[in-house]
Amino acid sequence: MNSFIPNIQEDELLFSLFARYHERSLNKNEKTTLTELGSPKINPLLPNNIQSFIEMLGPFDTRDEEYYLKYHTLLFIIVIFSLLFNINTYYNI
Repeated sequence: MNSFIPNIQEDELLFSLFARYHERSLNKNEKTTLTELGSPKINPLLPNNIQSFIEMLGPFDTRDEEYYLKYHTLLFIIVIFSLLFNINTYYNI
C-alpha cells in the first residue's frame, strides 16, 4: 500500500497521474515507478493490469475498476472509434 500517490483529477488520465507520481518519487526509470504502482506491466493509456493498481490503493480510494476504465483511460475513445470505423475490416478479423 502506498500513501504517496497524488489525487487523480476529475478529467485526468491514469498516464498523467503516473507521470506526476514518477516525477515526485524521483525514480530513475519508469519500470521502477510502475512496479511501485502495482505491476511493471501496467499500461497507463490502455486498460491493462489496472486491477493491481486499484488493489494497491487499498482504503485510500473506494472507486472500482469500472470507474477508472470509464473516466481515466482511453478505452471509451478506442471503443467509439472501433465502432465508427469498423476496425475489424482493417485488420481482417
